[in-house]
Amino acid sequence: MVKTVAFLFHNTDMYTGASRSLIEMVISLDRDKVRPIAVLPKADDAMKALLDEHGIKSIYCPYHGNTYSLTKMKTHPLLTSIKAQLVRFYNILCGVVLAYKLKRINIDVVYTNTCTLYIGVIIKMLDKSIKHIWHIREFVKDSIGCGVAGGMSHFYRMMDRYSDSVIFISKALESDYHGKISKPDTYVVYNCISENYIQHDTDLYRHGEKINILMCGNIIPMKGHLQVIQAMEILKMHGIPFHLYIAGDFTDKVYYSMLQKEIRDKDLEDSITFLGVVKEMNSLRRKTKFTIVASIKEAFGRVTIESMLSRHVVIATDCGANSELIISEHNGMLYEYGDYEKLSEIIIGLFKNPGKAESIAVNAFEYAKQFVTSTCSDQVCSIICGEKLEA
Repeated sequence: MVKTVAFLFHNTDMYTGASRSLIEMVISLDRDKVRPIAVLPKADDAMKALLDEHGIKSIYCPYHGNTYSLTKMKTHPLLTSIKAQLVRFYNILCGVVLAYKLKRINIDVVYTNTCTLYIGVIIKMLDKSIKHIWHIREFVKDSIGCGVAGGMSHFYRMMDRYSDSVIFISKALESDYHGKISKPDTYVVYNCISENYIQHDTDLYRHGEKINILMCGNIIPMKGHLQVIQAMEILKMHGIPFHLYIAGDFTDKVYYSMLQKEIRDKDLEDSITFLGVVKEMNSLRRKTKFTIVASIKEAFGRVTIESMLSRHVVIATDCGANSELIISEHNGMLYEYGDYEKLSEIIIGLFKNPGKAESIAVNAFEYAKQFVTSTCSDQVCSIICGEKLEA
């Protein structure tokens, strides 16, 4: 029997990893098993057009995330606390209204995308017959720099009580929840990446070339930009030709200003460029040859796989899910978070040994192709339909 599933989007920004992963997965679902309906938190013509193109009905419900910025909590604690609680109660009302809408169209499953939403919990509270699946894609504090309204203990309790299944995008993320939830079935399902990111013809790094380096992701402290800037200063001291391109939304303005000052103080203005949100990443990756993933805890590493598919050398911190994807010296390079001297040493070593860089890039490309499949959507289909996952 075909299951009607309401997929709760946490935002409609197709250029953020979590939304992109969800939309690519939903589009790839087996329609003989799943009838998807997208629930969007705001009206978005581009998202609706994409969904319409693939025959996916969408519903609008103006809910918000149940998280708050830890940076804002430090700078404006009272205002941030009050706002978080008001949003929390507002979301309860949205959940009640949405539950009524979904009941009228006979929804079988509610599917919550990311840890930032409680709406699925409200719907499950009101109708226990609906199956609730929660897809966790981030470490709350260490990935996105947020706290959860009501506190983490309340968050775990609600997940444990009102989820039937919880999906994690890496073993590292699953282990972070070990001992905190026990009732739902749990699964690890790696993200799958669109074949549009495969770039067979990207030039590999050649001896003596300027090292063009890419960083992707929101401009927040958890992404580790500061240690990369410190490493760039060492490259400059050694006379290594380089340019660092930083693509991502200026989420934390205070942090962004601090990074700009750091760049000025180190006289690196001509060597580091902030690009903001970049919609056409393939073009940017053709211009660059190296990607640095300096996060304190990467939940999966979508940037890592996308970069590998552009035949980049990925240099990442040895924490979170990075070590699940990268075998150091084989399909990438790993270093300890915060060790900017080691990071600079790795880059200098690859500059002096382009043959090694080429070998790593080729191995990475071959490795990453396994993620360009329908495995993710097939596994999610099985979870939705209550089928046993294939090993």
